[in-house]
Amino acid sequence: MLSAILFFPESSAPADVSQGAQIAATCASCHDPTGGGQAIPPIAALDEQAIVKAMLAFRASESPSLVMHAVALSLSDDELAATARYLANRANAGRQP
Repeated sequence: MLSAILFFPESSAPADVSQGAQIAATCASCHDPTGGGQAIPPIAALDEQAIVKAMLAFRASESPSLVMHAVALSLSDDELAATARYLANRANAGRQP
């Protein structure tokens, strides 16, 4: 189902944007929204597919991070897609999450 969302994205409905924005605010508590910072990798410039791919790798324990594994497990496919879409749209518009 998630791959269908990535390859055939629909325009973001207001609820989708709001959900993505709320979850992205949580991401910004660790990931510097300006793309800077040294300790935690930036996510500000990633595209939608890269974000989803990374989160699915964390969910499957293919990427080593207990924190991100827990975060990825806590998000439904729809929440993950909404957040990735929101972050990518913000990056494309040159704005911070």
